[in-house]
Amino acid sequence: MYAPMPGSIVLTAEARIRTDSRVEFLSAAATLREASRKEPGVVSFGFYEDPLDQGLFFFREEYRDQDAMDAHMAQEHTRAYTAVQRDWLAEAATVRLHTTAQVTEFPLEPAR
Repeated sequence: MYAPMPGSIVLTAEARIRTDSRVEFLSAAATLREASRKEPGVVSFGFYEDPLDQGLFFFREEYRDQDAMDAHMAQEHTRAYTAVQRDWLAEAATVRLHTTAQVTEFPLEPAR
């Protein structure tokens, strides 16, 4: 049906952001998201705030492979963000790297 592709690397994170840093964090994270989505090896890049727990953010980033993730980490916009990200944290964040053996992508069409 659909051809499988090589595996990818997915980074997920949960971070509680200090109330007094929220506006600065949101601006920096949005800038990082927009720049990262333009990178050729970035499959997806996003974050959202828990609607029931203001200040708790979840991140999901997917990279084509390790080389793509390494290239992302070397980008100026990524280095600028990571240089200050700890300043925004209210507590330790949880970051996880997931590797996949294979990814199968298929379209899901809207109902007509």
